Amino acid sequence: NTSCYEAKEVNLHTHSWYCGHGTGELIEYVEAAKNCGLGLMGLSEHCPLPDNRWHGSRMLFNQLESYISEARTVQAEEKELQILCGLECDYEPQYLQWYESYILEKDLVDYICFGVHYLEGPNGPDCYVQNLPSEPFWLRRYTDRYAKGIESGMFKFGVHPDLFGMFYRTWDLEAEKCSRKIIEAAVEHDLPLEFNAHGLRKPKIQTTEGS
Repeated sequence: NTSCYEAKEVNLHTHSWYCGHGTGELIEYVEAAKNCGLGLMGLSEHCPLPDNRWHGSRMLFNQLESYISEARTVQAEEKELQILCGLECDYEPQYLQWYESYILEKDLVDYICFGVHYLEGPNGPDCYVQNLPSEPFWLRRYTDRYAKGIESGMFKFGVHPDLFGMFYRTWDLEAEKCSRKIIEAAVEHDLPLEFNAHGLRKPKIQTTEGS
């Protein structure tokens, strides 16, 4: 929904040291955004959960208040660049009510977005998608979970919908079918999908023999 802001070049998906797998301070990201000529910057650390699930790749729950306080301070003090305070959530049905009552109803942040990072895999309930077998069954499971996140109506946009490429390394008819399902769900529910250029900075890999 571009009616929320006028900037054409934006970045609403950023991670500092708070997220557990990023580096740098919030203010450093703001300065980098200004140097790149962005018109809008979103701070969007991974949302912690009250049970500290997946704590290895997001802040601890007791750090949430500190993150929001610092983000709001940066937001209030920055005069050149529009700043939004957000959270990147995992679409996990058991936490939807908590997202609603604790995050959204209290207006803790300006927006929440979502991604699918973990599924119940062959080695347990919290299998990071990169570690899933490169098989259509797991691709379809990822796709179904992502589509349900779109259909939930809770989030402002979806991040890296192509994360399945971390485990499903062949672009075939199954990959195309699943991608179309995600895109069609996004169109139906008028939900933007992020174009994440991070993958362009990573080294190329061989996906099929002879490619």
